[in-house]
Amino acid sequence: MLEFVIMRSFIKRYDHFGKNMLQAHRHQQILSRLQENGIVHIHELSQDFAVSEMTIHRDLDQLETEGRLRKVRGGAIPVPAPTPVQGEVCFMCHTTPRSQTQMTLHMSNGSVQRACCPHCGLHGMAMMGDQVVSALASDFLRGNAVTAQAATYVVQPDVTICCTPTVLAFQDVEDAKRFQHGFGGEVLNFTKTMQYLNEAMHLSTNHHEEH
Repeated sequence: MLEFVIMRSFIKRYDHFGKNMLQAHRHQQILSRLQENGIVHIHELSQDFAVSEMTIHRDLDQLETEGRLRKVRGGAIPVPAPTPVQGEVCFMCHTTPRSQTQMTLHMSNGSVQRACCPHCGLHGMAMMGDQVVSALASDFLRGNAVTAQAATYVVQPDVTICCTPTVLAFQDVEDAKRFQHGFGGEVLNFTKTMQYLNEAMHLSTNHHEEH
């Protein structure tokens, strides 16, 4: 009888240890995929690891609590860079820019205008026209700079990152499509994004005038 109790205790401890090992392995794989792809999807992780979506939800909850990712609808994305640009605010909405979303507009008079996100930066480009010599956007997933005209944008995804409608810039169109796959929105080039924002601003102006 004593041997049976000892054996049950051993099996229970071994099973607990095994589950912890499997969980740690999943966490490591989730973070590796996040670093590689810039996005992970709950449904895909559930299938690949052969566990329930609820298990993946718990994994992402724990990793978010540890500050290692940001959980959003349908999956998770990297933690946005929290470092603000010291002493500067967005020239459009006056919020503090973050390195993950900011845009910089280089003006013909030699000055630099900083925007908190592509929503404000592209509006500024439309307003100031030829005064803007060049504009750089931050790739949302990787943080590196890309010219505004060469970037691909995801417009109005299901997650709000900065101003609304949310506009996020990506250097790689495939990154933009992967983000859209998980979080919705439209994938647009520079010209179509400018048109979208112009129409959104026009509708907003008409709405305010009617009221």
